[in-house]
Amino acid sequence: MDQNNEEIKRDKELLDLTGEIAKVGGWEIDIVNNKLNWTDQVYKIHEVSDDFQPKVDEAINFYVDESKDKITQAVNAATKDGIPFDLNLKIKTAKGNILDVRSLGKPIFENGKVVKVFGTFQDITEVNKISLELEKQNILLKSIFDHAPIGFAVNKMSTGEATILNNQFEDIYGVDRGSLTGIGNYFETVYLDPVFREEIKKRVMDDIGSGDPSRMKWENIPITTKNGEKKFVTSINIPVPEQDLMISTVQDVTKQNLEEEELLRAQEILKNKIQELESFNRVTVNREMTMIELKNKIAELEEKLKKKEGK
Repeated sequence: MDQNNEEIKRDKELLDLTGEIAKVGGWEIDIVNNKLNWTDQVYKIHEVSDDFQPKVDEAINFYVDESKDKITQAVNAATKDGIPFDLNLKIKTAKGNILDVRSLGKPIFENGKVVKVFGTFQDITEVNKISLELEKQNILLKSIFDHAPIGFAVNKMSTGEATILNNQFEDIYGVDRGSLTGIGNYFETVYLDPVFREEIKKRVMDDIGSGDPSRMKWENIPITTKNGEKKFVTSINIPVPEQDLMISTVQDVTKQNLEEEELLRAQEILKNKIQELESFNRVTVNREMTMIELKNKIAELEEKLKKKEGK
Protein backbone atom coordinates (compact mmCIF):
# COMPACT_ATOMS: atom_id res chain seq x y z
CA MET A 1 0.00 0.00 0.00
CA ASP A 2 2.81 2.38 0.94
CA GLN A 3 4.56 1.53 -2.31
CA ASN A 4 1.43 2.41 -4.28
CA ASN A 5 1.14 5.72 -2.43
CA GLU A 6 4.79 6.47 -3.20
CA GLU A 7 4.22 5.72 -6.88
CA ILE A 8 1.13 7.92 -6.96
CA LYS A 9 3.02 10.72 -5.23
CA ARG A 10 5.94 10.37 -7.64
CA ASP A 11 3.61 10.39 -10.64
CA LYS A 12 1.89 13.52 -9.31
CA GLU A 13 5.21 15.28 -8.78
CA LEU A 14 6.29 14.37 -12.31
CA LEU A 15 2.98 15.58 -13.70
CA ASP A 16 3.24 18.85 -11.77
CA LEU A 17 6.81 19.40 -12.96
CA THR A 18 5.80 18.70 -16.56
CA GLY A 19 2.90 21.11 -16.25
CA GLU A 20 5.13 23.81 -14.77
CA ILE A 21 7.71 23.49 -17.54
CA ALA A 22 5.07 23.47 -20.28
CA LYS A 23 2.96 26.06 -18.43
CA VAL A 24 -0.07 23.84 -18.80
CA GLY A 25 -2.67 22.77 -16.26
CA GLY A 26 -6.01 21.05 -16.14
CA TRP A 27 -9.55 22.03 -15.25
CA GLU A 28 -12.93 20.36 -14.81
CA ILE A 29 -16.50 21.60 -14.74
CA ASP A 30 -18.74 19.32 -12.67
CA ILE A 31 -22.18 20.12 -14.09
CA VAL A 32 -24.08 17.97 -11.61
CA ASN A 33 -22.56 19.73 -8.58
CA ASN A 34 -22.05 23.08 -10.35
CA LYS A 35 -18.38 23.13 -9.43
CA LEU A 36 -15.18 24.20 -11.21
CA ASN A 37 -11.85 22.60 -10.30
CA TRP A 38 -8.37 23.85 -11.28
CA THR A 39 -4.96 22.21 -11.00
CA ASP A 40 -2.07 24.09 -9.36
CA GLN A 41 -0.68 25.30 -12.68
CA VAL A 42 -3.99 26.91 -13.66
CA TYR A 43 -3.88 28.86 -10.39
CA LYS A 44 -0.34 30.00 -11.22
CA ILE A 45 -1.29 31.09 -14.74
CA HIS A 46 -4.19 33.18 -13.39
CA GLU A 47 -1.86 34.55 -10.67
CA VAL A 48 -4.35 33.89 -7.89
CA SER A 49 -3.73 32.54 -4.40
CA ASP A 50 -4.12 28.86 -3.55
CA ASP A 51 -7.26 29.55 -1.48
CA PHE A 52 -9.09 31.10 -4.44
CA GLN A 53 -12.32 29.18 -5.12
CA PRO A 54 -13.03 29.46 -8.85
CA LYS A 55 -16.54 29.52 -10.25
CA VAL A 56 -17.44 29.28 -13.93
CA ASP A 57 -18.64 32.87 -14.24
CA GLU A 58 -15.61 34.18 -12.30
CA ALA A 59 -13.24 32.15 -14.49
CA ILE A 60 -14.87 33.57 -17.62
CA ASN A 61 -14.37 37.11 -16.29
CA PHE A 62 -10.60 36.65 -16.56
CA TYR A 63 -10.98 36.66 -20.36
CA VAL A 64 -10.82 40.01 -22.16
CA ASP A 65 -12.61 41.57 -25.12
CA GLU A 66 -13.83 39.09 -27.77
CA SER A 67 -12.12 36.24 -25.91
CA LYS A 68 -14.79 36.45 -23.23
CA ASP A 69 -17.56 36.00 -25.81
CA LYS A 70 -15.75 33.10 -27.45
CA ILE A 71 -15.13 31.15 -24.23
CA THR A 72 -18.71 31.82 -23.03
CA GLN A 73 -20.16 30.39 -26.24
CA ALA A 74 -17.73 27.45 -26.18
CA VAL A 75 -18.50 26.49 -22.56
CA ASN A 76 -22.26 26.74 -23.16
CA ALA A 77 -21.99 24.57 -26.28
CA ALA A 78 -19.87 22.02 -24.41
CA THR A 79 -22.08 21.76 -21.32
CA LYS A 80 -25.42 21.81 -23.16
CA ASP A 81 -24.71 20.20 -26.52
CA GLY A 82 -21.57 18.20 -25.84
CA ILE A 83 -19.42 20.11 -28.37
CA PRO A 84 -15.66 20.10 -27.62
CA PHE A 85 -13.54 23.20 -28.15
CA ASP A 86 -9.94 24.26 -28.71
CA LEU A 87 -9.39 28.03 -28.55
CA ASN A 88 -6.51 30.50 -28.44
CA LEU A 89 -7.60 33.43 -26.28
CA LYS A 90 -6.44 36.28 -24.04
CA ILE A 91 -6.86 36.67 -20.30
CA LYS A 92 -6.04 39.37 -17.78
CA THR A 93 -4.55 37.80 -14.65
CA ALA A 94 -5.34 38.80 -11.09
CA LYS A 95 -2.14 40.90 -11.19
CA GLY A 96 -3.18 42.68 -14.38
CA ASN A 97 -0.92 40.85 -16.82
CA ILE A 98 -2.29 40.09 -20.29
CA LEU A 99 -1.53 36.54 -21.37
CA ASP A 100 -2.15 34.46 -24.46
CA VAL A 101 -3.71 31.14 -23.47
CA ARG A 102 -4.93 27.99 -25.12
CA SER A 103 -8.01 26.37 -23.65
CA LEU A 104 -9.24 22.91 -24.66
CA GLY A 105 -12.49 21.38 -23.44
CA LYS A 106 -13.97 17.90 -23.85
CA PRO A 107 -17.43 16.83 -22.62
CA ILE A 108 -18.01 13.64 -20.59
CA PHE A 109 -21.32 11.84 -21.08
CA GLU A 110 -23.32 9.59 -18.80
CA ASN A 111 -26.53 8.04 -20.11
CA GLY A 112 -26.44 10.36 -23.08
CA LYS A 113 -26.13 13.53 -21.00
CA VAL A 114 -23.14 15.80 -20.41
CA VAL A 115 -22.14 15.51 -16.75
CA LYS A 116 -18.66 17.01 -16.89
CA VAL A 117 -16.40 19.02 -19.12
CA PHE A 118 -12.68 18.68 -18.56
CA GLY A 119 -9.74 20.10 -20.39
CA THR A 120 -6.34 21.75 -20.41
CA PHE A 121 -5.27 25.34 -19.98
CA GLN A 122 -1.89 26.57 -21.22
CA ASP A 123 0.01 29.85 -21.12
CA ILE A 124 1.24 30.29 -24.72
CA THR A 125 2.41 33.90 -24.39
CA GLU A 126 6.10 33.10 -24.91
CA VAL A 127 5.30 30.63 -27.67
CA ASN A 128 3.32 33.31 -29.51
CA LYS A 129 6.14 35.84 -29.07
CA ILE A 130 8.60 33.40 -30.58
CA SER A 131 6.17 32.57 -33.40
CA LEU A 132 5.65 36.27 -34.10
CA GLU A 133 9.40 36.90 -34.19
CA LEU A 134 9.89 33.94 -36.51
CA GLU A 135 7.10 35.23 -38.73
CA LYS A 136 8.80 38.64 -38.93
CA GLN A 137 12.09 37.01 -39.83
CA ASN A 138 10.39 34.84 -42.44
CA ILE A 139 8.74 37.92 -43.98
CA LEU A 140 12.11 39.67 -44.10
CA LEU A 141 13.81 36.63 -45.61
CA LYS A 142 11.02 36.22 -48.16
CA SER A 143 11.32 39.89 -49.13
CA ILE A 144 15.08 39.49 -49.60
CA PHE A 145 14.52 36.22 -51.42
CA ASP A 146 11.94 37.71 -53.79
CA HIS A 147 13.76 40.99 -54.55
CA ALA A 148 17.41 39.93 -54.65
CA PRO A 149 19.09 40.35 -58.06
CA ILE A 150 20.42 36.81 -57.69
CA GLY A 151 18.46 33.63 -58.33
CA PHE A 152 18.05 31.21 -55.42
CA ALA A 153 16.94 27.58 -55.38
CA VAL A 154 16.92 24.96 -52.64
CA ASN A 155 16.89 21.29 -53.64
CA LYS A 156 16.70 18.06 -51.69
CA MET A 157 20.09 16.36 -52.07
CA SER A 158 18.56 12.88 -51.89
CA THR A 159 15.94 13.40 -54.61
CA GLY A 160 17.02 16.57 -56.44
CA GLU A 161 13.53 17.99 -55.95
CA ALA A 162 13.29 21.79 -55.81
CA THR A 163 11.67 22.83 -52.53
CA ILE A 164 12.20 26.60 -52.87
CA LEU A 165 12.75 28.64 -56.02
CA ASN A 166 12.56 32.41 -56.46
CA ASN A 167 11.41 34.09 -59.67
CA GLN A 168 14.86 35.45 -60.48
CA PHE A 169 16.27 31.93 -60.73
CA GLU A 170 14.03 31.10 -63.68
CA ASP A 171 14.10 34.63 -65.12
CA ILE A 172 17.91 34.67 -65.30
CA TYR A 173 17.90 31.36 -67.14
CA GLY A 174 15.13 32.65 -69.40
CA VAL A 175 12.75 29.76 -68.76
CA ASP A 176 9.03 29.80 -67.97
CA ARG A 177 8.16 30.28 -64.32
CA GLY A 178 7.23 27.00 -62.73
CA SER A 179 9.06 24.98 -65.37
CA LEU A 180 12.02 24.02 -63.18
CA THR A 181 11.05 21.26 -60.76
CA GLY A 182 14.50 20.12 -59.75
CA ILE A 183 17.76 18.67 -60.99
CA GLY A 184 15.77 16.13 -63.03
CA ASN A 185 14.74 18.65 -65.71
CA TYR A 186 17.23 21.45 -65.03
CA PHE A 187 19.79 20.69 -67.73
CA GLU A 188 17.19 19.88 -70.40
CA THR A 189 15.26 23.08 -69.67
CA VAL A 190 18.20 25.49 -69.37
CA TYR A 191 20.77 24.21 -71.88
CA LEU A 192 19.08 23.82 -75.25
CA ASP A 193 22.18 22.82 -77.21
CA PRO A 194 22.39 19.01 -76.67
CA VAL A 195 26.16 18.85 -77.16
CA PHE A 196 26.96 21.63 -74.69
CA ARG A 197 24.24 20.28 -72.38
CA GLU A 198 26.02 16.95 -71.98
CA GLU A 199 29.36 18.71 -71.54
CA ILE A 200 28.19 21.07 -68.80
CA LYS A 201 26.06 18.37 -67.14
CA LYS A 202 29.06 16.05 -66.78
CA ARG A 203 31.21 18.87 -65.45
CA VAL A 204 28.63 20.03 -62.89
CA MET A 205 27.64 16.54 -61.71
CA ASP A 206 31.32 15.52 -61.36
CA ASP A 207 32.00 18.65 -59.29
CA ILE A 208 28.97 18.03 -57.09
CA GLY A 209 29.85 14.37 -56.74
CA SER A 210 33.30 15.30 -55.45
CA GLY A 211 31.71 16.80 -52.33
CA ASP A 212 34.28 19.60 -52.51
CA PRO A 213 32.55 22.99 -52.09
CA SER A 214 35.49 24.76 -53.76
CA ARG A 215 34.62 22.97 -57.01
CA MET A 216 30.96 23.98 -56.89
CA LYS A 217 31.37 27.37 -58.57
CA TRP A 218 30.91 27.66 -62.32
CA GLU A 219 31.81 31.05 -63.76
CA ASN A 220 30.85 32.73 -67.03
CA ILE A 221 28.82 29.82 -68.38
CA PRO A 222 27.31 30.72 -71.78
CA ILE A 223 23.61 30.03 -72.28
CA THR A 224 21.14 30.78 -75.04
CA THR A 225 17.55 31.17 -73.88
CA LYS A 226 14.58 29.79 -75.78
CA ASN A 227 14.02 33.34 -77.08
CA GLY A 228 17.51 33.35 -78.57
CA GLU A 229 19.03 35.74 -76.01
CA LYS A 230 22.68 35.02 -75.33
CA LYS A 231 23.80 35.32 -71.72
CA PHE A 232 26.65 34.51 -69.38
CA VAL A 233 25.86 33.24 -65.89
CA THR A 234 27.83 32.32 -62.79
CA SER A 235 26.33 29.74 -60.46
CA ILE A 236 27.37 28.51 -57.03
CA ASN A 237 26.13 25.50 -55.07
CA ILE A 238 26.30 25.30 -51.28
CA PRO A 239 25.77 21.79 -49.87
CA VAL A 240 24.05 21.41 -46.48
CA PRO A 241 24.20 17.62 -46.08
CA GLU A 242 23.04 17.56 -42.46
CA GLN A 243 19.69 18.91 -43.69
CA ASP A 244 19.73 17.02 -47.00
CA LEU A 245 19.72 20.36 -48.85
CA MET A 246 21.63 21.91 -51.73
CA ILE A 247 21.40 25.70 -52.00
CA SER A 248 21.96 26.98 -55.55
CA THR A 249 22.51 30.56 -56.67
CA VAL A 250 22.79 32.02 -60.16
CA GLN A 251 23.87 35.50 -61.24
CA ASP A 252 23.56 37.12 -64.65
CA VAL A 253 27.10 38.33 -65.50
CA THR A 254 26.37 39.12 -69.15
CA LYS A 255 27.02 42.85 -68.76
CA GLN A 256 30.38 42.28 -67.07
CA ASN A 257 31.40 39.82 -69.77
CA LEU A 258 30.37 42.18 -72.57
CA GLU A 259 32.28 45.02 -70.92
CA GLU A 260 35.36 42.80 -70.60
CA GLU A 261 35.04 41.75 -74.24
CA GLU A 262 34.68 45.39 -75.30
CA LEU A 263 37.77 46.27 -73.26
CA LEU A 264 39.73 43.45 -74.87
CA ARG A 265 38.64 44.62 -78.34
CA ALA A 266 39.68 48.18 -77.50
CA GLN A 267 43.04 46.94 -76.26
CA GLU A 268 43.53 44.96 -79.47
CA ILE A 269 42.64 47.98 -81.61
CA LEU A 270 45.05 50.16 -79.61
CA LYS A 271 47.79 47.54 -79.97
CA ASN A 272 47.28 47.45 -83.74
CA LYS A 273 47.35 51.25 -83.95
CA ILE A 274 50.60 51.37 -82.00
CA GLN A 275 52.12 48.80 -84.34
CA GLU A 276 50.95 50.80 -87.36
CA LEU A 277 52.44 53.98 -85.87
CA GLU A 278 55.74 52.28 -85.15
CA SER A 279 55.84 50.96 -88.72
CA PHE A 280 55.03 54.42 -90.06
CA ASN A 281 57.74 55.97 -87.93
CA ARG A 282 60.28 53.47 -89.17
CA VAL A 283 59.35 54.23 -92.77
CA THR A 284 59.44 57.97 -92.12
CA VAL A 285 62.83 57.83 -90.38
CA ASN A 286 64.28 55.67 -93.15
CA ARG A 287 62.95 58.09 -95.76
CA GLU A 288 64.42 61.03 -93.88
CA MET A 289 67.77 59.27 -93.67
CA THR A 290 67.66 58.56 -97.42
CA MET A 291 66.96 62.24 -98.19
CA ILE A 292 69.88 63.36 -96.02
CA GLU A 293 72.22 60.92 -97.75
CA LEU A 294 70.98 62.11 -101.14
CA LYS A 295 71.58 65.74 -100.22
CA ASN A 296 75.10 64.88 -99.06
CA LYS A 297 75.83 63.10 -102.33
CA ILE A 298 74.58 66.10 -104.34
CA ALA A 299 76.71 68.45 -102.25
CA GLU A 300 79.76 66.27 -102.83
CA LEU A 301 79.05 66.21 -106.55
CA GLU A 302 78.66 70.01 -106.71
CA GLU A 303 81.94 70.44 -104.87
CA LYS A 304 83.72 68.22 -107.34
CA LEU A 305 82.22 70.16 -110.27
CA LYS A 306 83.39 73.46 -108.80
CA LYS A 307 86.92 72.13 -108.42
CA LYS A 308 86.98 70.96 -112.06
CA GLU A 309 85.71 74.33 -113.30
CA GLY A 310 88.42 76.09 -111.26
CA LYS A 311 91.10 74.15 -113.07
